[in-house]
Amino acid sequence: MMAMSAAEKQRLNEGMKRVPAASWNGFRMLCHDWRLDREDGGALLRLGKLHMMGSWSLDHEMFLNQDQMQRLGYLLAVDYELRRLSADPLVIMRWLHLPRRTGRFVGKTPFSAMCRADTQDLGLMILELMDARNLLDLF
Repeated sequence: MMAMSAAEKQRLNEGMKRVPAASWNGFRMLCHDWRLDREDGGALLRLGKLHMMGSWSLDHEMFLNQDQMQRLGYLLAVDYELRRLSADPLVIMRWLHLPRRTGRFVGKTPFSAMCRADTQDLGLMILELMDARNLLDLF
């Protein structure tokens, strides 16, 4: 496979912004902690399969469009709030993968809701988490 020239890389990444390494590593850790594979992680950010190739390596520079950057920020905020609400990873996993009985996304798992949500709905999910006293209130 032939290496891409700098001009080809620039053209490919036009309209995209480079993700700070700390943010991308934070997202990779979120995926690890939530037991998500690359495909699930890509679904959260709405990335195509081609975009995800190689992006899990530590030395990879990641480029996202404006919407994806905003989603990344919101997902990192969701992860922060989940950790604030429960130190137990099993409780967090249950919350992510059990259908909601209350709140904004009734009948959907939070994971599937986050994959389908626009950035406004992701923001509302964060507000719901911020208002909760503990994660058990949100089952």
